[in-house]
Amino acid sequence: MFLKTTLLVCSILIPCPIFAQDWTELREKGENLYEIKKSYEADFKGKELPKGQGHKQFHRWFNFTEPRAYPSGDWKNISKAHGDAWRLLAQQKNKNPFKTAGNWQPLGPAMWTNSSYSPGNGRINLLVSHPTDQNIIFAGAPSGGLWKSEDEGSSWSPLSDLLPTLGISGIAVHPDNPEIIYIGTGDGDGFDSFSVGVLKSIDGGETWNTTGLYFPLDQDIRINKLLMSPANSEILFAASSSGLYKSNNGGLTWTEVLGGNIKDIEFHPEDPSLIYACRDRFFRSSDGGDTFEYINENKLNIL
Repeated sequence: MFLKTTLLVCSILIPCPIFAQDWTELREKGENLYEIKKSYEADFKGKELPKGQGHKQFHRWFNFTEPRAYPSGDWKNISKAHGDAWRLLAQQKNKNPFKTAGNWQPLGPAMWTNSSYSPGNGRINLLVSHPTDQNIIFAGAPSGGLWKSEDEGSSWSPLSDLLPTLGISGIAVHPDNPEIIYIGTGDGDGFDSFSVGVLKSIDGGETWNTTGLYFPLDQDIRINKLLMSPANSEILFAASSSGLYKSNNGGLTWTEVLGGNIKDIEFHPEDPSLIYACRDRFFRSSDGGDTFEYINENKLNIL
């Protein structure tokens, strides 16, 4: 009798973790934005916030999302209408009512005081050189868009002001026709912006159109890396948070060749039929990326 009473009292006084949900789980399920924030604040109330626990990424995501979800807190569909409108606009060639001849100049500040490990001037996800002109450089930012420099970085021009997302984590320039450029959208590092998949330009980045790999903005997917085969410029790989995709026809159609959150991919430097990919595990393809096998410690000696 004493044991039963003790167990009953404990079951009342001690919270049961079965019914508690972490804020990350709520976010993955697309629950209300403000409920996610409450869960996050409850998890870390009165605790120190060590680095590497996702605090910075959470606040970036929340600050990006809240103005678009206010006041309801429904954030899963906030950008769908924007993305759909952009796709319609992109189909209306030479009918862009938003394009102007505005001449913008930076007004500063050009200097700042560094008070922490982060200098505060934003992040760049990647830089890509032009295949034939060393003066031309492309830069992709997590939530600042795609930029082009024609003077080795002394000045820059934006190429993505009218895109529905300003996250760029992949850039691939056609080696024989540099007017053809592909970009992998979304921030694959700090989750600052969502993805609309892979976009393609045939005029050096002046205008963009969707490819066969298109993600609605409300799906919370990101491109982590974009690669073009050194052996065949029609072959592209897009590593994303929803899988690794391959195109054999310049982005017209895509096939998922490996599942999971693919963080990185790379070609063998001497044999492009060998491709390496990683998520939480390490994978290798020996058939040009059509299939992949998991490589464990017993297989490392054959690499």
